[in-house]
Amino acid sequence: MRRLALFLLFVLVGLMLMPRHASAQRNQITLQLFYQWVFQGQNGLDAGMKSLENSLESELIRLELQIPLSEAQKQKIRLAGQVDIKRFLDRLDLARDKFMALSTSDVNDNQVINEAYQIASPLGREWSVGLFGDQSFVQKVVSTALNAEQLTKVEAERQRLLKQNTETVIRVNIATLGRSLLFSEKQRDFLMQYCLENIPPFDTTHNRASMLLEYHFAQIPEQQIKDYFDEVQAKALLERGKRFGADGNKQMLIREGLLNDE
Repeated sequence: MRRLALFLLFVLVGLMLMPRHASAQRNQITLQLFYQWVFQGQNGLDAGMKSLENSLESELIRLELQIPLSEAQKQKIRLAGQVDIKRFLDRLDLARDKFMALSTSDVNDNQVINEAYQIASPLGREWSVGLFGDQSFVQKVVSTALNAEQLTKVEAERQRLLKQNTETVIRVNIATLGRSLLFSEKQRDFLMQYCLENIPPFDTTHNRASMLLEYHFAQIPEQQIKDYFDEVQAKALLERGKRFGADGNKQMLIREGLLNDE
């Protein structure tokens, strides 16, 4: 979460500065800019690679804090991590070629910069979230390299963290919404209780996590909203519910594997 927050802060600052830079200099599409956007301002590919290697070692340390690992198991996990890193670098190479192709573009600077950012930003977010999450090759190897007792302990810890992170994100979102709609303590408590009872733990680093949370908020029964909130608050919440609870959003979340098709 901390790395993701730093990435979002870096992107925000970059977007604030882009127009000023664009007017000052004609061609800004450089390899250095590409790596800055992907690796959160770190100085080039070497620094980014070192960070990836450190992340892999951190993943091993995280596992060893939960269970003892044999050298053979650690070796398998390291090799799997190298596969994940290689796959990321392959995507990086493709994106870099597209990015640098814009350096000779005659299109308006701001338009070119925006297009370049759209190429680099998905990799930047992937890097900030981490390469070794649930869908990674590392986790697939972990599921086969560990014995049953080890897997039970790892899964229990994963579920604990998933629940903890979900609760944290829910609290932050309720607090943010509460500041704009002036929730009372009773109203915040109602929303928190509803969410904890009705929202299963989910991957808060997923790029659709915010949409998922808003979708669940939209499922709060209309009568309960009217019972707990004043007219202005209820109107705002119900309008948000119509927007985020739309069937199109539901279908997208199902396709992403974040909702069951019920």
